[in-house]
Amino acid sequence: MILELWDESRLLTELQYPEAEGIRKFWFEREEISLESLKKRFELAKNGWLRERYVSSLHGSGYICNYISEMLGVSTYRRSLVSDLTQIETKIIKALNEIEHFLSLPDINIVYKDDEITKFEREKKALMTYLQACQYLINAAKCGAYVDPLKLEETIGFRELLELLKNRSQWKYVITFRDLERALVDVHSSPFDYPDLATYFNKVSSSLATFNLIILGNPSTGKTHGLANYVENSLKESFPALLIRAKDVRADEGWGSILRRSLELSEEWSTDEIWSGLEACASICDVKRALNKDYDSEIESEITRFLICIDGIDESTTWNSWIERIRELKTINQLNPKLRFCVSSRPYVFENERVDFDINRQILLPLEGDVSVSEQFPAYVKHYNIDVSKVNWVRWAIRDLLSLKLFCEEYAGCSLTPSCSMHTTVPSLLRSKIYRVDKEICSTLGNRWGKSDYVILRCLTALAKFFLSNVEVSRNEGCNLIKSSQTRAGLIDDSTAGRILDHLVNYGLLYEYIPQYHDILNPPEQKYQIAFNSLNDYLIANEKVEEIVSGKSLQLSIRNKID
Repeated sequence: MILELWDESRLLTELQYPEAEGIRKFWFEREEISLESLKKRFELAKNGWLRERYVSSLHGSGYICNYISEMLGVSTYRRSLVSDLTQIETKIIKALNEIEHFLSLPDINIVYKDDEITKFEREKKALMTYLQACQYLINAAKCGAYVDPLKLEETIGFRELLELLKNRSQWKYVITFRDLERALVDVHSSPFDYPDLATYFNKVSSSLATFNLIILGNPSTGKTHGLANYVENSLKESFPALLIRAKDVRADEGWGSILRRSLELSEEWSTDEIWSGLEACASICDVKRALNKDYDSEIESEITRFLICIDGIDESTTWNSWIERIRELKTINQLNPKLRFCVSSRPYVFENERVDFDINRQILLPLEGDVSVSEQFPAYVKHYNIDVSKVNWVRWAIRDLLSLKLFCEEYAGCSLTPSCSMHTTVPSLLRSKIYRVDKEICSTLGNRWGKSDYVILRCLTALAKFFLSNVEVSRNEGCNLIKSSQTRAGLIDDSTAGRILDHLVNYGLLYEYIPQYHDILNPPEQKYQIAFNSLNDYLIANEKVEEIVSGKSLQLSIRNKID
């Protein structure tokens, strides 16, 4: 009998072959977490809660894509970085050569005092430090290695050296002076919009360090869209990634519970086994990619890491617990180096909360969003077949992505003219959509109420108030809320309430799903959530304004932590 010993590399190689898919893990007795299962999870999300929030064909690459690419150290980002660093390296070497030549001049001690020469020697020493840092970062960027953040400091203002050179400009070595002056100006002039070399190198080293991302942005800035797009593209390119909606899981129950529910794993999986399973998935994907890739002689491919994106922790009723989970990520990263996390939220969640910002880098999206609306506008109006050639100003009037989507839904298939009355803001577009939905549902159900009954607006407002303190509503609870929300008793019966719920789902105002775990001996009961948080905000704000205007309330009650 011949025994052939397989090391970890051989095991991973064997596991990547198609006939090995679905195999049981060698290191614990659980079914593997595969790339195919992750793809299925994302497709379910696209057809479920993402349906009204994400249109993959219309997304443009923006800030979120760049930040995550930087976090994962993708080769395209590192190739650009190497190019920039190599330019600076060339300039530093040029400046060092000019200083060497300058200090070697035979009359240097006659023209300059000792303390002045010392300033040039200090600059030479500083440039040597910068050159070492630059070469260190170039090597790290080429091979995709993580580094410890640098903490360089600018040692001397180079403008002081320029003044010393100008004051001796009539000396016989004027050409040497001018060459050195040009070299110093070239190497110190705001590298890539940073104030000095030290700041630039510190920033680059931070981008090559181990970290997770906290993406902060105001409502409708494209946080969900950006994360969903990156996860979808990662899965297409065989990078393992998972998108979790924060309010679908219980953060207070820990990471094990979060991942078991998100991946639909059985309770038999321990938290440590899940982490190992995710890392194993990344390793198998890494081997597959290594066997199929074209090798680049300069830039090595990045190590495959498992990306876990958590969207909208501000929408979770347990968002304080999410802060605790984020604080745990430093330890998780140390024990599981192939995992990376990206969290999105509205800014108010972190206003008074401290997390480790060395390992959890915080990014604030600009007001125009992940990708500016003006950039995405042409693709959207083309997709929805809207002719805006006579009202070009509309492109610049729409301020956020939600407004753009609602605008396109409102005017799909239309040719707009200056005489048209158009809505371009979120409140006006939401109000118009709700009234349009009310009219269409009323007609479908046999005109059971009048225009002034505002049945759908009252239904949605009652549900929105319920969602302030609850993540979801059952079908029975939803029907009862719809019936009790009307001003006329008996206007809506049980059957009509159920049909209204169904129509609200079809119109994309509610999201319907069946919980994963339910009693198999009883028929499953549907659960409902508001389709997007901005709708919830609008409905609550609208009700409060109505109360103030009507005199029912003299004070604006503010929802817990709503911004």
